[in-house]
Amino acid sequence: MREILFRGKTKAGEWVFGCYISTGCDAPAIVWGDGVQAEVDPETVGQYTGRKDMYGLKIFDGDNLEVYQDFRPSSTGGVKTFIVQNHVNRGYPWNTYLLHMDKARIIGNIHDNPELVESEE
Repeated sequence: MREILFRGKTKAGEWVFGCYISTGCDAPAIVWGDGVQAEVDPETVGQYTGRKDMYGLKIFDGDNLEVYQDFRPSSTGGVKTFIVQNHVNRGYPWNTYLLHMDKARIIGNIHDNPELVESEE
């Protein structure tokens, strides 16, 4: 079974990882070890996809990935970058690109690296 895990950024700018809960207010919270709870910016909350990159790092919604395409038979090689959002990239399931996880790596995320989003568009 897939691990259910969320991440979010606190108002202090720190990433926290754990279970997502709704506080009934505008700011949701993430709870981790021993019930410690932190309010997070709802715009930064992302769920773990259940997949890891070539270095074993967990991939979350909002991560920007770089995928080496030389594994695709019709490909001429090269690199493709995209943002993981709700497991879909421009209408195509992002898992299509990640059949070979040894070819993908996290290069940032939409919250810490907005310049990657701008270059993608």
